[in-house]
Amino acid sequence: MPKASTKQSAQASQKSVEELVEELFKSSEDELLNPDIPFNKVIFLEKLPENFNKESKTAHDKFARLQGVGIPLFHRDGLVEARQALVKEFPYAVGIIDNLLKPTFRRMSAGKEGLVFEPTILVGEPGLGKTRLLSRLLEELDIYYRKISVAGMQDDQIFGVAKGYATAMPSIMSTVIHDKEIGNPVFILDEIDKAQESKFANVQHKLLGLLEKEEAMNWHEPYLQAPVNLYYVGWLMTANTLSTITEPLKSRCHIMRMPTPELQHIPQILNTIRTDLALDDGLDPRFIPGFDEAEKSALIESYAQHKSIRVLKRQVKEVLSLRELTLQ
Repeated sequence: MPKASTKQSAQASQKSVEELVEELFKSSEDELLNPDIPFNKVIFLEKLPENFNKESKTAHDKFARLQGVGIPLFHRDGLVEARQALVKEFPYAVGIIDNLLKPTFRRMSAGKEGLVFEPTILVGEPGLGKTRLLSRLLEELDIYYRKISVAGMQDDQIFGVAKGYATAMPSIMSTVIHDKEIGNPVFILDEIDKAQESKFANVQHKLLGLLEKEEAMNWHEPYLQAPVNLYYVGWLMTANTLSTITEPLKSRCHIMRMPTPELQHIPQILNTIRTDLALDDGLDPRFIPGFDEAEKSALIESYAQHKSIRVLKRQVKEVLSLRELTLQ
């Protein structure tokens, strides 16, 4: 069975910062008593196979320098401030934000550095902003992440191809760890429910070993023909439905349902959308006037009908475009 879902509650959003921090810093006994987890580094690759240099000098030269070397785990101070900024931007998703941050708070309470995440599936109707929430969380934490749309993707594009094939390449995890020199990158697998299961595409199945910490510590990298340590790699997924996600995958993930913003949240969301659109156009948001009462009322009334952040963003674009036409 999947782990219990976490529902947004008004009570959670009303807790003081001090209460939330105290709650989040409560560590599980397992984490406090596990002496085998490195403090702030991870040895990604112990040793390449003896014949690896003969088979592929280019690949050998690329990864040889990582043999036996501790790769830093990215850490960010000011986690409480990051949380506050996210809650301000996503006031309707406080429970989700806190649950995503909880493993790192627990790790910090044990005196260890490094941002960590439980394998998570964020499920909800299209247009609620699931991918945006996860992206903004990682941007606010300033950790390297990569977003992958898995719909129609072949699994070797993520998990790599062994040497000897024309399409031989490392897994995307090994590539990122090598290129960015970070032991705990995060991957957002967008729309995991649309991952196709076929002879050439079995993303959900191949993920399973990476979500079991013991297996992730010795994951067989097909390209390197050697075990690599992906213990700290984060996996965050979005889905519109759980019906097409396999039971083994669900059982390995923390499943949370994306709440639908209430009407009282829309004024703040409108300001966030306005700011984002200005930045996308290379403009200073301070020079883009806020919404007048007529605009705000029309947008809120429309949202009450469609309940989609995606549609709301499109409508905000239309309102801003109408302003420009009026000024011409």
